[in-house]
Amino acid sequence: MTPDPRFSRRDFLKLGALGLGSLAFRPWLRRSAADFPSAERLGRIVVGKTDLKTRPDAASNTVGSLYE
Repeated sequence: MTPDPRFSRRDFLKLGALGLGSLAFRPWLRRSAADFPSAERLGRIVVGKTDLKTRPDAASNTVGSLYE
């Protein structure tokens, strides 16, 4: 008698439950690339020039410019 080579629905559910159950024994890892700096003004300029605005709105007044 040879085993059935097909993967039954019951086998799928068993393996799925086993995989999800194994997560209960794995410690949860905190995934963060780096600590985010806490400052009042943060940003990065990736193009040649950026205008500084008084508010985060394209129609607001320009108070200065920053270069790359």
